[in-house]
Amino acid sequence: MEKETSFIDCKLGDEFGVFLTSKGEVYTFGENFDNQLGVEISTISFRETLQKVEKIPLMSEVFVGRNTVFCLSLEKN
Repeated sequence: MEKETSFIDCKLGDEFGVFLTSKGEVYTFGENFDNQLGVEISTISFRETLQKVEKIPLMSEVFVGRNTVFCLSLEKN
């Protein structure tokens, strides 16, 4: 993450967290019970530190349920 980027939002679910940067990037950590970290369970079941979610568009908002994450894209289409 670049120095001029800052976190503007943080949401916590059941044993995981989601952070949104001022640039619209999404970072996650914690348990990945239902792929809520943005990666398949077969790839990563637990993230100890914040990791950027790759291959998604930039986001304007993040919403978290107990074991789910929803993001609102900055893209207009």
